[in-house]
Amino acid sequence: MILRVGQVLGVLFAAFILVQNVTYFRIANGQPTALSGSIGLSTYYRCPTDHFCPVDKASRFSPDPAAEAGIRPGDFVRFDRAVDAARLKAVGEQVGLTVRNSAGERHVVLTSAPRPGFWAPTYLTSAVIFGLVALVGGFVVLRGWRRPAVLLVGLAYICSATPGPYPRLWQNAAELFVPFFFVLNASLNAVPVLFMAAVRLFRREATGRDPAWLRTLVWTYGGFQLASLLAVCWTVFNVTSLPFMPDAVTLSSITGAIGATLTLVVLASGLSFVQAEQRTRYRFMVAALGATCLSYAIDPVIMLSGNNYVAASWPVVFQLAAALVGVILFAYATLRHRVVDLGFAINRTLVFG
Repeated sequence: MILRVGQVLGVLFAAFILVQNVTYFRIANGQPTALSGSIGLSTYYRCPTDHFCPVDKASRFSPDPAAEAGIRPGDFVRFDRAVDAARLKAVGEQVGLTVRNSAGERHVVLTSAPRPGFWAPTYLTSAVIFGLVALVGGFVVLRGWRRPAVLLVGLAYICSATPGPYPRLWQNAAELFVPFFFVLNASLNAVPVLFMAAVRLFRREATGRDPAWLRTLVWTYGGFQLASLLAVCWTVFNVTSLPFMPDAVTLSSITGAIGATLTLVVLASGLSFVQAEQRTRYRFMVAALGATCLSYAIDPVIMLSGNNYVAASWPVVFQLAAALVGVILFAYATLRHRVVDLGFAINRTLVFG
């Protein structure tokens, strides 16, 4: 019953993630929308405890509601509703905030103006790649739900196709932003946990053993990711930051990279348990999941180095290439061997190490 529920929820979530990537593709293809406006404010992540955030730079859009209201870089602003600092606003939506500068404090109401569309090749590429990842993950969940390990791998691929931590378009409505932000970030934080849990089950099925250290690793890391998720949501919903890191999303990317690396190490260590005639098949699994884990591990490099995801910098290109290679190898192993369990089976007999 639990596995069947997991299958249904997994397929539904795969459809949702696919829609997210299609929407992402439309936005990155230069199609402006009335559901995505701008009030002309760019603020630092690090805000004092009074929630007054320094204005970072002038808007690159025109018209610029903030500039028209006399708000300049160096001023401080506090939103009447905290989540308004993070979410996109619909064109024509009004946002209240308090402005603080050398002249004192004043309350203003800004009306979101149309934001022009933009063309971003890297965003377009990622939308196509992760749309493919969502389809592959959904197929695995649909057909392989009876085995917990396969179900977890499918769910991991679906979650890894999440195009970003922030909601899109209509999901940015004030009433919807909080739940959608939580779901998207929970999905991203779950990826390395799901992969790690799947690897643990594969090893247990193959060897009949479930080492205590591996169980402890999965549960400990799962708790760590949950704490990271709560930290991200707390900082965004309260317009604040962690004392040791300006952006909690960066923390989430670091913990995700740690989990991806640990998963790859545990996966590769299983090679020593595989029989010689089965080693090629197992190496396909290591290569497929390994490439996917590498795409996750490069994320903090992009965040900490200040690379823009829009620009075709080498970390962004490497991340997209690793994700593409991973899903291609994964799909090849599944389709070439005509079995649901990723193709790493002979006559339905598991050969994982």
